[in-house]
Amino acid sequence: MKQIDDTIFRLNIYRSKCSFCKHFDWDTCTCKAYPTYIPDAYVEGDKIHDTVQKDQEGDFVYEPET
Repeated sequence: MKQIDDTIFRLNIYRSKCSFCKHFDWDTCTCKAYPTYIPDAYVEGDKIHDTVQKDQEGDFVYEPET
């Protein structure tokens, strides 16, 4: 069963660093580390993705847009 992408509804732009990260893609609400689905803890702002995780792609972590 395909997972419904509800990231745009889960994204808390006031708490989450995702929307300020250079790896975040507003068109798809994904990022280079999580190209299909960003975990709730990051997109909702409960955690900052500042260390590489086992479930992610590559070694991308939060980097502020310049």
